[in-house]
Amino acid sequence: MKKRICFFIILAQSFSLLVYAEVQTEAAAPAAQPEQVAPSEEVKQQAVTEEEPKEETKKEEPSQAPQEAQGTVVLRERVSDQNPLRKVARGAVNTTLGWVEIPRQMIKVNKAKGDIAGVFWGPLKGFAFFVGRTAVGLYEVTTFLIPPYKPVVNPEFILSDDDDD
Repeated sequence: MKKRICFFIILAQSFSLLVYAEVQTEAAAPAAQPEQVAPSEEVKQQAVTEEEPKEETKKEEPSQAPQEAQGTVVLRERVSDQNPLRKVARGAVNTTLGWVEIPRQMIKVNKAKGDIAGVFWGPLKGFAFFVGRTAVGLYEVTTFLIPPYKPVVNPEFILSDDDDD
C-alpha cells in the first residue's frame, strides 16, 4: 500500500514539474506579435478627355474584411493550450500541493497587513484556500475528460507567478 501511495505522489510531482516547466518556457519565450496590416486603399486615376463625360467617383465603403486586414490585432487562444492532459495534470498538482496555500497566504497577508495579521489571519485564510484548491483539484482529476478544460481557480497552478486572487 505504501508503494502505491509513493508511486502516485511521484507521478503527481512529475506532472507538476512537467507543467511548471511548460509554463516557464512559455513565459520565457517572447510572444510573437501578429503583424498589423494597414487597410488597403486603391487609388484609381482615370484619364479624363474632353470627348468623354466626367464620371462621378464613388466613395468606397469600408470593406467587410476580417479585422486583421483593417489594422486591428486579434489575439486567439491556441487550441492546444487547454486540453484533457493539462486538466488532469493541473488537478493532480492542485490536489497534492494544495497545502502550500497555508504558508503562501501567510506571506501574502504579512506583506499586506503586517506581522500580527500574517500570524493569525494568514493560516485561517490559507486553510480556506487549501480546502478550496484541493477540492477543485479532485474535481478536475475526476472530470478531466469532460469539457470545459479551462482552469477553475486562479492562479492555475500553485507555484505559478500569477497572483490574481
